[in-house]
Amino acid sequence: MDFVLDNWDTLVHKTLDPENGIATSLDRETVCGIICQSANEQQVVRNRLITLVVNEGKTVDKRQLIHIIQTMLIRMADKLYHYQKCQKLSDEVKCICNKVNQHLLSTLEYIEDFFSYYFNRDEKVPIAYLFHFREQTKIQLELLKERMKKAKVPSTLGNLVVNHFLNTTDSNETAVSYNEILSQKEFMNTLLSEGHLRSEESITETLFYLNFNSRHYVSYITDKLRRTLDGLSHAEEKIAALHLEQKRINQYPTKKSYCLSPSEPSLKEQLKIWVDEEIKYLSIALPPKATQQQSENPDHYIHLAFKGPEIYLLHKAFVDSGGAPTESYKSLLEKTCRSISNKNQKGFSAESLQKASDKVEPVSKENVKRFLQRMIRNIDSYD
Repeated sequence: MDFVLDNWDTLVHKTLDPENGIATSLDRETVCGIICQSANEQQVVRNRLITLVVNEGKTVDKRQLIHIIQTMLIRMADKLYHYQKCQKLSDEVKCICNKVNQHLLSTLEYIEDFFSYYFNRDEKVPIAYLFHFREQTKIQLELLKERMKKAKVPSTLGNLVVNHFLNTTDSNETAVSYNEILSQKEFMNTLLSEGHLRSEESITETLFYLNFNSRHYVSYITDKLRRTLDGLSHAEEKIAALHLEQKRINQYPTKKSYCLSPSEPSLKEQLKIWVDEEIKYLSIALPPKATQQQSENPDHYIHLAFKGPEIYLLHKAFVDSGGAPTESYKSLLEKTCRSISNKNQKGFSAESLQKASDKVEPVSKENVKRFLQRMIRNIDSYD
């Protein structure tokens, strides 16, 4: 596999290495020859890769092959970048380093385009590629600031977005992956595209779509929510407002498998945790529910001498006979079941009594009928 990059490897690690002292004495004709040789090497390497991946694809691990070639090219490009900073080298030799570096980067772009399925985007980008990206981002950032000013984007939100890109361009970090660069590019290009800076809401939709999971942006949203909650008097109102906000957040579309910071939870996850904690805290201040009070006081129960299936039959017969024309037997059960007890339990759920319909036996029907007959006799006896 080494033979694919053999010529470039010799050139970078031997011929151009300042520590070897060879490159300091190169004449102009030799310099031009090396540059031409490196330029021709680009096509040679591409042909070798096509042969290995396409023609001999069954006998080699394609993904491993591309990963190794990619890594070797990046390491050689970084070496050349550092060589150019060395004062031992003449301007002619630095020119060679610059040109060869361009050839290596061009080959990497070719591999990324034509063998994208196998390309490792978690690998760090070459230093020269990273610095070029940062310079381009600075130019785009000036355009973004101008457009945000025209769109009257709130200054706090605008500064948050601008500071994110400033941190990206001013960072001294050099171990930045292709995926991180792609995320930053898409973020900037999306913001600059038509319609995404119309209003704060359109920017918010974009930030959620691209999973802008910056802790600064999470703080920006939660601070706005706190101000909203401070304007409400009662815990019930605050909880309702939080549920409404959670619903709104959940309805924002999000790009699949995409995020600003892989080390942080997603934007929606961070906000969900915050909202849930607020609701949990506010719920402590709420008065206990009526059903809880009821369950603690036995005087609130109506004790019946019927089993579950018989209670179900009484409700259903009552509704079917027109006793409660605006109710169904289900809605009637929901209103009465929690206040009913029998010798087995205190309080029923509507669901459990509905399920009791499956257990109605002839003996249950006879018990209910005898009870209703006694009721009729009693009514007849009343003056």
